[in-house]
Amino acid sequence: MAEREGHTKKLDQYNFYHGFLPREDLLYILKRQGDYIVRTTDRPTATGRQRDLILSIAWPEGTAQLTINDIRNIVIKRSSKGMYCIDKIEKFETLDNLIGFYQNSPITLKAKDLKIQLLRAIPLSHWEYRHINIILSKKVGQGAYGEVYMGKVRRSKTGKIFEAAIKTMKSDIDANDEKMKEVMGEARLMRSLNHPNIVRMRGIAVMEQPYYIIIDFISGGGLDSYLRKNRKKITIDERNKMAISAAWGIEFIHSQNIIHRDIAARNCLFDKVHYVKLSDFGLSRKGNEYTMKTARRMPTKWLAPESLRTFTFYQASDVFTYGILLYEIYTIKEPYEDITSAEAKKRTLSGDYPNFERESPFEMYSIVSRMIYVDDHEKRSPMARIVKALEDWLKMELVIEKNEVDLLNEEDDQAETPIQSKEDSIGPPRLMKKSTTQSSKTNLILPKIRDPPPVIILSPPPPPPPTPAQVPIVRRPSVLVTQKLFVPTKSSTPLVILKRSDMGLEKTQPDNSIEEDEPKVSPKPPIPKIKNRSSDDDTTGSLGSQTSSDSRSQIEIVKLKPKEKEREMIGPTLKVENKKDENVERNDSTYH
Repeated sequence: MAEREGHTKKLDQYNFYHGFLPREDLLYILKRQGDYIVRTTDRPTATGRQRDLILSIAWPEGTAQLTINDIRNIVIKRSSKGMYCIDKIEKFETLDNLIGFYQNSPITLKAKDLKIQLLRAIPLSHWEYRHINIILSKKVGQGAYGEVYMGKVRRSKTGKIFEAAIKTMKSDIDANDEKMKEVMGEARLMRSLNHPNIVRMRGIAVMEQPYYIIIDFISGGGLDSYLRKNRKKITIDERNKMAISAAWGIEFIHSQNIIHRDIAARNCLFDKVHYVKLSDFGLSRKGNEYTMKTARRMPTKWLAPESLRTFTFYQASDVFTYGILLYEIYTIKEPYEDITSAEAKKRTLSGDYPNFERESPFEMYSIVSRMIYVDDHEKRSPMARIVKALEDWLKMELVIEKNEVDLLNEEDDQAETPIQSKEDSIGPPRLMKKSTTQSSKTNLILPKIRDPPPVIILSPPPPPPPTPAQVPIVRRPSVLVTQKLFVPTKSSTPLVILKRSDMGLEKTQPDNSIEEDEPKVSPKPPIPKIKNRSSDDDTTGSLGSQTSSDSRSQIEIVKLKPKEKEREMIGPTLKVENKKDENVERNDSTYH
């Protein structure tokens, strides 16, 4: 094992080595037939831990869209004499020699009668960082999976540095661990989201252990702690802005076919410039409907009625929990804080929802009572319609403008599919008021980017082209509008153009991105009576958890613990069988 570990430390000399990259991320790296990388797996065995070197190759058998089954994972073995091989015939002194040989000679999979060949070595993507380029400074939080630090990250290609919150995973958690899979799944989902009101995922560092998750550092810290510390200072106007900025974030993730499932003040961060940003996507799922398959701890007091009844979540369930978030913002209290979770569940199912009519403006609670606090999820308003109502009342709207390059978004270390030019990026938003000759609404403005795509206006007819001195913006007419979002430089996130209608947001062009772990829409299963699982417990300390004493750089170290009074075990309970780890890498067959 010592020899293997010593060898593994030298692997980062190869541009095709991706460290402990999880199998689920391969589809974001290997996109064409013959693309390949080398990675490492580290898994527990009966006698200790086993570390394997894996050659992963994209080789679809047909012409259909690439799937995880089209990725061939081959164990690179080491002989007693230190030779590299993938079969018993061909052996090589170095990894370079092995790769070079199979670039010219095909690998034959006997079981599938398939010949594959190494065509293109794929280097690190723009969201994969090396530990040597990351500096940890102040500890700002601690959770079940590791610790959160404030630090600086350097881009290997440009050498430029940006500030970030860095989640360090516990060293005893390997890539095949269920906790690790959950955290990496959250990071994978957040990578696809780019919006001013969502905490931005910068990337991961898995070249060595411990693994790092890198997100933007938000100076204000958690929204719940900010509300408690400033309860006497926060004005109604500021609370209204918190409410609508959170709504913009939820509206966006719903347009991306994502259910958050855990919207609460504790899972939001606050920035005085950007306002509220959604974080903590650990429970999120892709799809329009998700039914829990096993029991786990959930925040009962925040759940929608249908989730308590059938363990099923819809985008409308997020709408209901957004109403609970509004209760937290206007009352600075947790819902049902003086009663147990069981009693709170009874009240929710009976229609006795947390009331904040006295603490909020009349217009706000009118929106909540008519559009959000509705027992039947099918009769709840979609988030896009709620946002429209808030914008009309507050005379505010989210507007994306075009501006020059954002220094935090440098060109990628390895571009996937260039969507915009090198200089294109999304910058920090700021609040500005329009002149009275244009509109009485307030706009959340993003800086201009160079050579933008044409602005699409669906209704009314587009205004005349602006002069160079003017800044073109995408406006929201009262009936039918568009929202245009510009993504960072060469990001894997596609340019998203959203159309607003009375029924919600929808994409104006098909989404060709690959979705992971999309839940199947199926009839609700029967609930067998068996023992609950506890391994799925959800605790605080997820990717988005950041804590600071104020909006400046003074940091308060807080150990985050699960709140038993907030969460209880709910959901269907299924029999748990001990199975072999299906994610352990093995050869597809023997090779010659």
